[in-house]
Amino acid sequence: MTDAPSGQNVKLQSADDKDFEVSVEVASMSVTIKNMLEDLSPDSDTPIPLPNVSGKILDKVIDYCKYHYEHPTPSSDDKKDAGEKRTDDIIPVSYTHLRAHETP
Repeated sequence: MTDAPSGQNVKLQSADDKDFEVSVEVASMSVTIKNMLEDLSPDSDTPIPLPNVSGKILDKVIDYCKYHYEHPTPSSDDKKDAGEKRTDDIIPVSYTHLRAHETP
């Protein structure tokens, strides 16, 4: 089902029998759900049961997946193209300071 057409939805069912309908692309952001989708037939309309996840938590997981689907992390090539590596967030520390915390 990973080769499902864009815009196709899947139903997820929480432990407290709440149903959530999300796009396959968003649901596939979760590796667990992605693996479950691969086991289903492409035209299956049955909800995917998630017996260990409450509706409240599943709602948060879906929000997380939506956010990361809409805001993907740049690949390492994109980071290289962005310019120099940042070093302004590195705290300068002297070697003698580090050695002072070693146990003899």
